[in-house]
Amino acid sequence: MLEWLRRNIEYLTDTRKITLANLMIAKYALLNKLLSKINNARHQVKNKAFELFQNETRKTLDYKNPFKFTADMYDGELFYTGNYQFTKHFLGNNKIPLIDGGETGEEFQCAKAIDAEPEVQFWLRNVARHPASFKLPTSTDFFYPDFIALLNDSRILVVEYKGAHLAETPDTKEKTNIGEIWAKLSKGKALFMVVTVKKGGKSLQEQLRERISSEPVPK
Repeated sequence: MLEWLRRNIEYLTDTRKITLANLMIAKYALLNKLLSKINNARHQVKNKAFELFQNETRKTLDYKNPFKFTADMYDGELFYTGNYQFTKHFLGNNKIPLIDGGETGEEFQCAKAIDAEPEVQFWLRNVARHPASFKLPTSTDFFYPDFIALLNDSRILVVEYKGAHLAETPDTKEKTNIGEIWAKLSKGKALFMVVTVKKGGKSLQEQLRERISSEPVPK
C-alpha cells in the first residue's frame, strides 16, 4: 500500500506537475479518488476470482441440499392484500410476500404468468435476504431470485424477473450465468431462467413454457 501510494504521488508531482502544496490543498478530494481506485481494484480481483470459479467449478455450488418449502417460512413478513386472487401460491393467497411494483408492476405480471402455468404445481414469492429464502452466490454477495416453483414433474423452477432496461446489464449476465451453472449441477432436477416482458417477442407465458419444455425430465 505504501509503495502504491508513493507511485501515485510521484505520478501526480512528476508527470502531472502538481505541487505537493496543491495536493495538500486538495487532500480530501485526493483521498476520495485513491479510495475509489482501491475499491475498484478489489472489485476487479473478486470478478477475476469468480470467473475462475465459473470456468473451473472451484467454489462449492451443488444440488445436495435442494430448497425446502415450509409452511411457516415467512411468518412475520408483510403480505400482499390486493384484489387479485392467486390460486397456486404455496403459502396461500393471504400469505404472499409483497411483490415489487404492486399490482401494476411487471413482476406482478410475471407472478400471474407463473400462477397460470399448467405445469406449475405451486410457487413462492422468494423474499430477498430472508434466512429461509433461496439464494445463489455472486462475485460480491448473494442474490435472491424473485420466484421459485415446484413443477408437476417434481422439478424446481427458479425465475428471476428483469425489466427490459436491465436485461443485458453485467449484473443480469452474472446472475444468469451462476443460475445456469446451478441448474446444470442439478442434473435435470432444476431449471433456472431470467424473464422479461416480451423477451425476443415472446410473452411471459411463452417464455415459461419454452423453458419448462426445453429439457427432458430426469427418470
